[in-house]
Amino acid sequence: MFGNHLRHLRNQLGLTQQEVAGMAGIQAQYLSRIENNRDQPPSEEILIRLAHVLKVDAYRLIADAGKIPGDFQRLILSDSEVFEYLSRKVRERQQVRDR
Repeated sequence: MFGNHLRHLRNQLGLTQQEVAGMAGIQAQYLSRIENNRDQPPSEEILIRLAHVLKVDAYRLIADAGKIPGDFQRLILSDSEVFEYLSRKVRERQQVRDR
């Protein structure tokens, strides 16, 4: 679950919940609820701040939280080549699964 992943990243850096929460501008209790899977993954804005504190790629952390980064959504919707590429990849994977 996402909370376990977040806790693992924090522990790898040897940081406390209070330290990470303070640097990310959130309440330590909120971070605790996320890490203990008692709350949904936070908003993209908070995930970006957490990624910065935890020294990980923000897009990867957003995806790990089960979300699609807003930048990706805007690109998919505004660039027909990207949209077609992704559509083709999805169809290819579906064909492989259907075999």
